[in-house]
Amino acid sequence: IGSGKAHSVQYLVDLAFNYAGLNPSGFVEVSSEFIRPTKTSVLLADTKKAREAFDFSPRTSFEELIRLMMDHDMELEGAQLWEMWH
Repeated sequence: IGSGKAHSVQYLVDLAFNYAGLNPSGFVEVSSEFIRPTKTSVLLADTKKAREAFDFSPRTSFEELIRLMMDHDMELEGAQLWEMWH
């Protein structure tokens, strides 16, 4: 189940690294061979069936989901690793 909203990988990377206080250019390398052509379909979740069957509506925004994931990962890795990067 998704939100019915599209987000780029670049947007995800920017959110995650900004949240961690890091510049993604020091960690992420973009290879042109993996960039999707502009004429492809946008991948987007259709939430209609879930809304109808379960009265589903997304309660967590994409941005909040990234923050939750980053908080979890930072907790798992411990403060020492994150302090090393700053």
